Amino acid sequence: MSITTDNLILIPTQESPETICDFAYQTALLLSKNKNLVIYFFLKGKSIKEIVVDFLKYKKNFCCFYKKNSLYFFNKIELIPFQRFNFIKQINLLINIFILKTIIFFISIQYKNKVVWIFHPKDALFFKYFKEYFSIYDGVDYLSSLDKKRSLIIKKQENLALKANLVTTISYSLYNLYKKKGAKVFLVPQGFALNEFKKFQNLKIDFIKLPKNKSLIGIIGAINYRLDFKLLINLFKNNPQWNFVFIGPVKEDEADFILNVPSKIKKIFSFKNCLYFPSRPKKYIPAIIKKFDICLIPYDIKNPFNKHCYPMKLFEYFYLGKPVISTPILELKRLKPYVQIAKNTKEFSLKITKILKNGWPEKYKKEQKKLAIANSWQLKIEKISQILDKEYSL
Repeated sequence: MSITTDNLILIPTQESPETICDFAYQTALLLSKNKNLVIYFFLKGKSIKEIVVDFLKYKKNFCCFYKKNSLYFFNKIELIPFQRFNFIKQINLLINIFILKTIIFFISIQYKNKVVWIFHPKDALFFKYFKEYFSIYDGVDYLSSLDKKRSLIIKKQENLALKANLVTTISYSLYNLYKKKGAKVFLVPQGFALNEFKKFQNLKIDFIKLPKNKSLIGIIGAINYRLDFKLLINLFKNNPQWNFVFIGPVKEDEADFILNVPSKIKKIFSFKNCLYFPSRPKKYIPAIIKKFDICLIPYDIKNPFNKHCYPMKLFEYFYLGKPVISTPILELKRLKPYVQIAKNTKEFSLKITKILKNGWPEKYKKEQKKLAIANSWQLKIEKISQILDKEYSL
C-alpha cells in the first residue's frame, strides 16, 4: 500500500487549520496534492445558527461539506442543541458520521484503499466507526490531565489508538512509551513547513515594531499553562537589559483556570521588558523569528505533557539558525548542543549572556538547518509510505 497516491483518507480532528500546531492540516494538505481524496473532518463543528449567519454574510464555506485547495472539508453540524450534554454530543456525532459516509459512498467509488488517520487518542473511536478502513495512529503528543478520572479515560483511549493497523510517532520519548505498552511502532520525522519558511522568511513585518535598543529574546506559540511562569517571572525581573517577545494567542482552557494561569499571564505582561503581540498570519512567523537574537522554549516539565513533548517550533527556530534555550524536555536533551538546556532562571540567564557575548557558531547553524530539512512534512509522508510499502500489502 502506498499512501502517496490514489487513496481516500479521512482525517478526523479537533484541530482547526488555523491553529499554531497545525500537524493535522499540514498532513491533509500534502496528501491531497498527491491524487488522494482527503477529507478533513473538523469535529468542533457548527451550530445551525452559525451556518445560517455564515450564509447570510455570503461566506463561501457556510455549508458543512466543501472543497478548498484540493482538500475536502466536512464540518460537524450540531443539529440537536444542548451540546453540553454528552448523550446529545454522541447523537450529533453519529448523525454526522452517517451523513459523511453517505457523501463518501458517492465520491469514492474509484478508491480501492480507504484510510482513517488520527493524531490524538481521543479520536480513536473513529477506528470503530470506520472498521473497514485501514487505521493509522500518528502519535504527536503525550496526553495527560490534572483530573484523575480524565487521566484514566485518556489511558483507555490511548490503548485503543495503539491498536491501529499502523502506529507512528515523531519522538523517541513517545516511541519508548508506546514500546513499553507492547505496540509495534515506527519512528518518523516530525513535520516542518519547509516550503513556507523558504518562501516567507524575508517578508516585511512593519506592523510589529520591535525595539532595537535591547537584545530580543523570542517565544513563539500559545501562552497557557504549559509555560513555566515562575521561571519567566524571575527571568524578566532579573534581566531588564533584555526584551522578551511573545508572539501567539492567549489560550484559556480548564487546566489554565485550575492552575490560576490568567493571573500569571497578567503578571508576566506587567513587566516593561515583556512585549506581547497576538497571533499573526502564519506566513509572517519566519520573518518575525529572524528578528530574534535567541529563542526560548520555557515549558514547565513538571507537567508530563511538556516533559514528553516535541515542540513544532523547534525546527522553525533551527531552520533560521537561531540559538535555542529550553527547559529539560526529554526529546530536546538529545539535540544538544544545538539546543541549550537550562534547569532554572540562573542557568537561563547565564546561557543567554554567553550566547549574546560570544555569538552562535556557524557550524551549529548549518547542522540546525540540516535537521530542519530532514524533518519536512514531505519527508514524513515519504517515510510513512515506505513503512506501508515494506510492512503492509493491501
